[in-house]
Amino acid sequence: MIDELIIDQIEQQTLDNKVAVLLSGGVDSLSVAFAAHRMGKEITAYTFHLENNRSYDAMKAAEVAKLFGWDCHTIVVPTFNLQDDFMRLVKEVRCKKKTHFECCFPFLYVYPEIKEQVVLSGWAADGYYGISKRAILHYTKGKTKEKFDEFRNDYFLPNK
Repeated sequence: MIDELIIDQIEQQTLDNKVAVLLSGGVDSLSVAFAAHRMGKEITAYTFHLENNRSYDAMKAAEVAKLFGWDCHTIVVPTFNLQDDFMRLVKEVRCKKKTHFECCFPFLYVYPEIKEQVVLSGWAADGYYGISKRAILHYTKGKTKEKFDEFRNDYFLPNK
């Protein structure tokens, strides 16, 4: 069922055969990449790691891409310019929350490398299913569905 939903969304959102996939090596981005692959899309995977710190996620993304015959670009994100990058995120991207900065920072360097017109990514499964640290600490074990839905609304609504 979830696979059908993902395929349906990919079909609705792109007619392009060549797609970029932001690939972390985790279940969220892999699910989208596998669906696109089964649809016959030509996939170029993009992953990243901080300079001098090759991450497990980047290694897994490259490993899966090689296994499936996808091109894979691993972007090395520099850390020498953090102050200027932080200010760009404030001014250009309008980041406000800590998680906004954490998630957007690498894309200052990844997005300029993407050549495809269509970019696919995961669907924030951590937020939907409550597997983030915050959700686990505050919205599980004995909490009501309403409280969990409140968490999800807060998680996905911008600037709240």
